[in-house]
Amino acid sequence: MRVSTSEYNHDVGDREVLGSHMDYDRWQAKLSEEFFPMDRPDEPIIMFLDDDEMARICPDLPDPVASLRSAVLAELRQTHTSAIFEPLDRRMAAWRKGPQDQAPPCLPLLAVTVIAGSRMRNDGAFSSAAYYPRLVSLMTSGTNRLTATGIQKHFDLVADMWQALDDWIERNDDLLGPSTIRTHQTFNRIGYPLSQTVLKASDRERLSGFFDRLRVDRSSKSAPDQLLALLRLWMDKPRGFSPAFVDLVQKGQGNPLLLAVISRLAAEQSSGPAVVKGRVRLDLRMCIDPEDWSINWMIPVDPRLEMDQLRQDNGSLFSIQKPDYGSFYDVVEGSLPQGAPLINYRFRAVGTRAFLTKNVRDMWILRIDPSSGQWQSMPEATPDEPHMFVVRDTDVAEMDELLTKSAASGYWKLRGKLFPGWAVYVDVSLVEPIDLSAAGAFNSLGQLLKAPPNSGPKLVNGLELRTDVGGRHYLQGGEPDVQLPEESSNEFVHVVLDNRLPGTRLKANGSLFPLRVAGPLTGGKHTVSVAGVTLDFFVHTTGSAAQWEGAHTKGQDDVVPPDPAREAGAPEYVLCRRGRNAAVWFVSPSGLVRRRGEPPIPLFITRLGFPQSYQWKVSVPTGTTWVLTERGGKLSRPQRTSSDPPNFESLDGHSQEFWRRAAMETINNEDLLWRSYLSQSMEDSIYGR
Repeated sequence: MRVSTSEYNHDVGDREVLGSHMDYDRWQAKLSEEFFPMDRPDEPIIMFLDDDEMARICPDLPDPVASLRSAVLAELRQTHTSAIFEPLDRRMAAWRKGPQDQAPPCLPLLAVTVIAGSRMRNDGAFSSAAYYPRLVSLMTSGTNRLTATGIQKHFDLVADMWQALDDWIERNDDLLGPSTIRTHQTFNRIGYPLSQTVLKASDRERLSGFFDRLRVDRSSKSAPDQLLALLRLWMDKPRGFSPAFVDLVQKGQGNPLLLAVISRLAAEQSSGPAVVKGRVRLDLRMCIDPEDWSINWMIPVDPRLEMDQLRQDNGSLFSIQKPDYGSFYDVVEGSLPQGAPLINYRFRAVGTRAFLTKNVRDMWILRIDPSSGQWQSMPEATPDEPHMFVVRDTDVAEMDELLTKSAASGYWKLRGKLFPGWAVYVDVSLVEPIDLSAAGAFNSLGQLLKAPPNSGPKLVNGLELRTDVGGRHYLQGGEPDVQLPEESSNEFVHVVLDNRLPGTRLKANGSLFPLRVAGPLTGGKHTVSVAGVTLDFFVHTTGSAAQWEGAHTKGQDDVVPPDPAREAGAPEYVLCRRGRNAAVWFVSPSGLVRRRGEPPIPLFITRLGFPQSYQWKVSVPTGTTWVLTERGGKLSRPQRTSSDPPNFESLDGHSQEFWRRAAMETINNEDLLWRSYLSQSMEDSIYGR
């Protein structure tokens, strides 16, 4: 009696059966459930099997490979003629006459051919390219070699079964992921099983990270050998791949189907985000509105997660969903905890596909998010940008000392206003060099601030290739310089290139040492060691894969689809400082402008004791190309929100007055697009319309 996948129950009696033996039908069901679930239409199918994977799939079997081999041999005739497959031919014929709602009944035999391919490594007896000896060795039972020899002799019939499986996967593309079954013009029969031995499931997950990082449109002219060359660069550092896959990629051993499978996976992943394996980790962010000082806790969008339902530690449920526009998830059912007290507590929620956490911190760092116009918590501070710091009252003295030495003037402090027991520093701009010595025992501050830029040697300048495969890449002849560390005393360091001792002795004064003087360096990986720090970089010749990738790597604005009403990356809100004659101007391609004046300060802000002169927020109207703020009768530097060229219409008196002012106050702006706007405004003022 044949057992279908739906009848095969792991929870009832499976352990008893697995303790000794599994027959052909049970192996068919097991493999079908493991590799061909009918609920993953976005996940490419690779039936990778080796000795380790077999042990993982069937941990209760003492020797799962031996059990599979016995089950397959029991279904084959002991002959070297084509009659060897008669029992399986009858199964396949019955399957073809039926509904074909399950995988073709040849999976155990095909699994054996994959295991044989996974053993293709130099072992002293056979070369890494010898497939059939591995298959014969695997399928020989005792002194009987007839069956194994028959499989080799009539492997074209096995290839037909692989083709039947590939056709079945393609017919069920609404339920199953895309097939990676391929063949090779030279290895046209054994190519089918070899295409499944390229990488195991864990390797495929990590390969998704490579494709995501690469950010190259897979429909462009990306040749398979170029992808492989970039993958080798990516895998120069440990990425968690299996040793077998590392050998296959880096040493070029064995498998002729490597390029075809990698190209197929790249093409499939280009159509959408990588399939999530395990839970996506989400962070709960603190958000503060600069207008009304309201506090919200929100979840930033992760591109790998569309929606999920999460359960809090107290049992409450809430559901999140990716919005049509915006950078935070919508809470569509239930609710997130809100309010200032949450700053003092841990929070955790677990869903089927996501894991949300908020830890207790000693310090919160916030920057303005241009898409929402709110202060939003960030993992670290960046010099020369305005921040909001939220620290415990016990750390105020050390924070005051730090900001006195390392922050620009103009920031202000609120104590106990927003968060009881906490102090809030607003509009803090750190000025390099940042003196962390003033932080004293406040250890978390040093962890959250970026380290001073000259704290150690680094690579600078050079003709660097823009690439996302990891590492530093330069064109030959354009090798980088080494910026030496800067020591307070008259110390010397040795610069050692590619372990060529004794190296060059130089004074540690922060100066630059050009590596080009030792070149041009040969193509490939190089290392330079300075004061115990080793820096890696790659040199590429013209036409290399890294140069190709650098030319095709797109910036973030190219990757994110633009909103129909606004370019990607354009701010949704702008913040304006309150003050005398404060206003904001919005400029459209037609030359017409709109002015928004400063709104009154809400009464409750005064009651809370906040300063009366701070910031106000205004949304950017659709069709805006430039935003300028005004304070004290002076216009700010124009901020571009789109790339639309000027196409002036008849200007009203309000707009004409603005352009007369703009021509005088912003004439030195170097932005070519803004200068074209000024040029057209001057033409209009001379000739009229």
